Amino acid sequence: MAAAAHPARRALGGLSLAGLALCAWVIVTGAAYRPTPLVPARQGGFPLWLRGPLGDLGGYLPYGDFAVWMLVMCGVWLLALATVPTLRAGWTIGVVVALHVLFALGPPLISADVFGYVDWARMGVLHGLNPYATDSGSVVSDAVYPFVRWDDFASPYGPLFTLLTYAFVPLGVPGALWALKLAVLGASLGCCALGWACARELGRDGRLGLVLYGLNPAVLVYAVGGVHNDVLMMMVVLTGLWLALRGRERAGAAAGSLAVAVKASVGLVVPFLVLGARDRLGALGAALGAGAAVLAVALVAFGSHALDFVNVLRTQQGLDSGTSVIAQLGAVLGWHGNPLGARIVASAAFVAILGALLHRTWHAREEWLESAGWATAALLACTSWLLAWYIVWLVPLAALARSRALHAVAVGFSLFVVLTRVVPFL
Repeated sequence: MAAAAHPARRALGGLSLAGLALCAWVIVTGAAYRPTPLVPARQGGFPLWLRGPLGDLGGYLPYGDFAVWMLVMCGVWLLALATVPTLRAGWTIGVVVALHVLFALGPPLISADVFGYVDWARMGVLHGLNPYATDSGSVVSDAVYPFVRWDDFASPYGPLFTLLTYAFVPLGVPGALWALKLAVLGASLGCCALGWACARELGRDGRLGLVLYGLNPAVLVYAVGGVHNDVLMMMVVLTGLWLALRGRERAGAAAGSLAVAVKASVGLVVPFLVLGARDRLGALGAALGAGAAVLAVALVAFGSHALDFVNVLRTQQGLDSGTSVIAQLGAVLGWHGNPLGARIVASAAFVAILGALLHRTWHAREEWLESAGWATAALLACTSWLLAWYIVWLVPLAALARSRALHAVAVGFSLFVVLTRVVPFL
């Protein structure tokens, strides 16, 4: 019976890869076909450089149909996860690359944040404004302004990322968009490659990470399709993890500090990189040294406002995304949104969990990677500002853990961020 079931399970695995490709094709070509709420930046117009080259290959995809295809894609992904041991590595890698390229070729999905990146870069380079002291959308005469969809904050992103976007300004708005698309595409595929390399260092099967991260609908649609810099942040983090696993713990800790200079949210991982090192003082010194070097560059580039992105990020965490765990619990327990009392309880719970995990890692150095994953899961569960693309903070870490419970949590959160956004439109 077992011998007969194995070919059937392998066939299901192959069907799951084909099903993921079909869902991805329908979503991307449908979003590119004509203006749709799937592309918030469409309100600035829908030129070819925004649509991408696939717009004439599909049909119109209303948001309700998109929700159905997302659910189908999630179901097929779960099937792929169930058949990981039967999936051929070469085929899996090929599908991962193909789907990443497909989503990179489409229009920016669900979010227009990428035009915020472009806007802050242009205001700094072309208009002499400090992106850490000026709200997005302030320069109404700029060519990017019609595509910017929010203007409530100065930049919440780290100085290294901001300086990277400065380099794209001479390309114009279309060129900057596609440069960022290529950067996110390369970074996400880099996350896949680094996850595979880290798994090999740990003596584990790299296919789990490829499926859990590289074929994850939330990652593909929201992070890669949405062109979010969280993917660049995680590539730097995974570089640090890979260096640490190869015994280059100081370099790994320094890479963690550099990731914070892309987006500060990932600072949660750095203490675990340090505590997991055999030479903790050396790793701490490397992390602080890298941080000091970044600070010096930031002060030169942005003056006294160089660290204001941390305050903006803190302000965001006090807002209500409407799709957080706290907000969803309110639908069951009787509150609306993220009331102060619920946020206080959630924050206290996160601090307690983080303290316990740091204590555990202090006394059991080898648990650092697992603890970093659980700490990230706790942060996603306790924040009031949970956006779908934040799933990339957790999934690559969970894929490297021994704990099947952490794998299950990563899958659960991936489904959660999808369901909270698509179920209301069914």
